[in-house]
Parts: sequence; C-alpha cells; structure tokens
Amino acid sequence: MIQKQLTLLVFFVGISIFGYGQKAPGYLGKRLSIGGNFQLSPAILNPNNNGNKGFFKFNTQFGVTAEYATNRHASILLHYQTYSTLKDYDEEVVFFDLNNNYYDNSKLFGDLKVASYGFELRSYSESIAPYGYYLGIGLNYKVIELTQPMAFSSTTLVNRPQNDSPYTMINLNLTLGKQRIYLNKIIVSTGINIGIPLEFSKLNLLSTSEDDFTYNESDHVQKRIVLHDLLNFKIGVRYLLF
Repeated sequence: MIQKQLTLLVFFVGISIFGYGQKAPGYLGKRLSIGGNFQLSPAILNPNNNGNKGFFKFNTQFGVTAEYATNRHASILLHYQTYSTLKDYDEEVVFFDLNNNYYDNSKLFGDLKVASYGFELRSYSESIAPYGYYLGIGLNYKVIELTQPMAFSSTTLVNRPQNDSPYTMINLNLTLGKQRIYLNKIIVSTGINIGIPLEFSKLNLLSTSEDDFTYNESDHVQKRIVLHDLLNFKIGVRYLLF
C-alpha cells in the first residue's frame, strides 16, 4: 500500500518538474526561495513541551524550507522541521528500574525530540508560483528520540533504562495555504497542514521480549506524534533569490 502511494507521488513529482508548454516560470522570472517557518498545533489531548494541556495551549515547531517553481503553476518544496514535546498518559503499566525491579504506575511521561525531513508538491492553479493560493501534498520522514522517561509509583520515583534506538514515522501531508510577496523579494506564507500517518516503526527494540511496557511505550509514542501532527497552523518567511 505504502509502495503504491510513494509511486504515485513520484509520478506527480515528474509531472510537476517536467511540465510542458509553460512560459516564464516563477515570480518575475525568479524560481528559488529559501527561508524558515513556524508551526502551532493545539495541545488539547496531550501536553506541550512545558507539560501544559488545554484549548489555549500549543505545541510549536520550527523549520527551514526551500521552494522551487517547476513551472508557472507548480512548485516543489523541501523542508526540515524540529520540535520537542512530552508524551504523557494515565494508566497502569508495568515498569522496571535499573535493577529490574517492577512497579505498577499510574503516571508516565518523557521528552520526545523529533526531526522531520520531507518534500511537498504545490499547485497554484489560479496564479503564478510561488504567489497566491496553493494546494500541497507531500511526505515527511520523522526520527523520534525518546529521552529517559520517569514514572511515579506509590512509593518512589524510578527511572527506566534509556533506549538509544529511535522510532521512525512516515506521514502523508496535505496543505492549504496562501503566499504573498512584498517588495518583489519577501514571501510570507500562511496555511493549514494535516498530517496522516502511513507507517510507524522502531529501528531496534531494547529487547526482543514482548513485555507490556514495550507495547505501552510504542503505542503512546505513536499516539503522541500523530496527535501533534494531525493539525498545524503555519506561517513562514522566505527570500526570493533567483
């Protein structure tokens, strides 16, 4: 299934890059722009990096982007994003410390650090790229590192041995936005991004045993990132080079 989706995306990349019958692509003949962006996602069901949840609490992420107009009405965008957040859940889990002592805990949390690499294809059907309204579709590859989490038990605070093997995730991204150009050089981009998970895995488990904690950790790390990437509001500023 994933292979088919990737094949379709590669097909559309080819159409976008090698479009025929187009004249003077880019804004005033300029195709390439480079800059950064800032994204916000609501921290309603899970905490943000400060451990806060609520309707007016947000996760943040920052990134760098480069967009290239492949023809008058299409472009391809490459981006790198990074952010930190917390995973947090309330339920009974099996937990072990450095001496393999087991505990039943009701609260578990830990820092998640995420690096995201991706591309996006954009269509400017009613304007000349990179100006105006656009629709975008793309893929993100995420590397998710879980720092050493801690759990509160009824008697003591214990640490779980850190697993240095990160999780990975592939997301399908759908974007709707608008770009304005000021002074013929400065691009201001605003939009909404929806992330749809396609694949989630771990590069190397701490152990091969199928214990309860391994499943709990994997499930909740995945849930945390899915909720974080589900809906993002973004704004970016780029400089139109040439």
